[in-house]
Amino acid sequence: MSDEGQFLIFRCADCERCFGGLSAKASSSCPACGSAAAHKLIDRATDDDDLQRRVALANVPSELRKELGKRIDRMPVYDSGKKDEVSSIKLRSLLEGARDERNLISLSQLQEALEKEGIKQPSAEELISMAESQGALIRSGEGVWLYLE
Repeated sequence: MSDEGQFLIFRCADCERCFGGLSAKASSSCPACGSAAAHKLIDRATDDDDLQRRVALANVPSELRKELGKRIDRMPVYDSGKKDEVSSIKLRSLLEGARDERNLISLSQLQEALEKEGIKQPSAEELISMAESQGALIRSGEGVWLYLE
């Protein structure tokens, strides 16, 4: 079986730290000590998350490895991107769409625009506060803001 395109775990021949790579060529130098010695292939991983977990566990002393492995398995999976999060581009577009011919935005107009798009967070008040802090809006009167950009 070829090691090309697989997630591989190596043990450094000099410092004995473990590290990962995508191919046997990735074992050319240890990221911890810089050694270019022939490093030993000790394991394979199914994907990048599995690679990270296996390398981390391989670098833990054997007497702690089992307990740490159990704790890691119980940890929730990290989700870096919330599916329900609204992009800043979408929010800016809503601000632009809610302004009138004089570039004024009312709280009620913005709330209607958010509701029409089905956006619950941020609220109209929160969006106005964010836009004010970024210099895109300035208060023009009670419940009315001037769109500056």
